[in-house]
Amino acid sequence: MTVEIDVERVDGKAVRLVAWIGDIKSKWIRRPDTGEPYEASRSNVGVQVLDQDTLWISPGDYRDLYRTVNKVFSEDRSKSRPRKKKLQSELQGKLF
Repeated sequence: MTVEIDVERVDGKAVRLVAWIGDIKSKWIRRPDTGEPYEASRSNVGVQVLDQDTLWISPGDYRDLYRTVNKVFSEDRSKSRPRKKKLQSELQGKLF
């Protein structure tokens, strides 16, 4: 199943994340004490009467979602990234 993710960052670190798995909306936040992500809420936009079955995500899809969420929360985009190798044309321009 495809997952769409919207991330809110503060100082380059993810603080809130909303993942859409089909019609199910899963909200994740960072624990203040440990910094680990956890699922704060889950809702199904397409259903008027919610029960446990309408919010169910298969174990395999949930595992993939959890890995993706952990990866996003572990990223720190405030640090500058190292510059990629220079292109051949850039090097030739300096030599001649």
